[in-house]
Amino acid sequence: MVLLKQGLFSPQYLISIKDIASLDYITHNQKEGLKIGALTTHRKIEKSSIIKEKFGPLVKTVNGIGSIHIRNVGTIGGNLCHSDPSGDPAPTLIAMNAKVKAISLEGERTILLEEFFKDYYETELKEDEILTEIQIPSLPPNSFGTYTKYNLRGGGSNVVVKVAAFITMESEGKVCKDARIVLGAVGATPIRAKRAEDLLKGQEISLDLVLKVGKVASEECDPVSDVNGSEGYKREMVRVYTKNAIMECLKRAEIA
Repeated sequence: MVLLKQGLFSPQYLISIKDIASLDYITHNQKEGLKIGALTTHRKIEKSSIIKEKFGPLVKTVNGIGSIHIRNVGTIGGNLCHSDPSGDPAPTLIAMNAKVKAISLEGERTILLEEFFKDYYETELKEDEILTEIQIPSLPPNSFGTYTKYNLRGGGSNVVVKVAAFITMESEGKVCKDARIVLGAVGATPIRAKRAEDLLKGQEISLDLVLKVGKVASEECDPVSDVNGSEGYKREMVRVYTKNAIMECLKRAEIA
């Protein structure tokens, strides 16, 4: 609907799926993880007790989407299918290793969310498919995550950078077992900062290492200069916000 209002395309037909009640749900068990129907609103995710308890960073993420009125109407599936590189849920969901399920008359398939986005406002969905479900595996023990973003003037638009980070620590000490860092609004699609992640894996985390991780992440993004800032400014904000996100994870792990 946003692209339609902007005149970027003019479809011959529009079909509303908002009344398909079977696509509005939140379920969870330890084996299968969290499953969210594509028509579940951001507000329901925000208020879900199981998501607050088990997947806290997702609550923080959707809480930052527009106003409460928008969150009462907007759906998680609609947000992902819109494929706006400035969208909020995608970086956090990718950092959580999420998948999405799509269905057509030919059957259904599961797509790793990291591979779902193709370009600005383009996804891997085929013309005859609809997205039906978001699947998030249960988080490993000793996992800590966060989501942070920087908007000019504090508004919902004018997004400069978004960072989702998750680290899994060894059972003892300060050694990082695994890490996932995802950048938003600094490329045509969300970006996994894999070189930055690799710097953390198997290492004892120190402030010097975190600073290096932020620098490497800033080199992995693909920002363009626009009204929200120059390419160099956005890279600097990626460096700062990646460092801040990792430090927040360590704080949650009671290490920093």
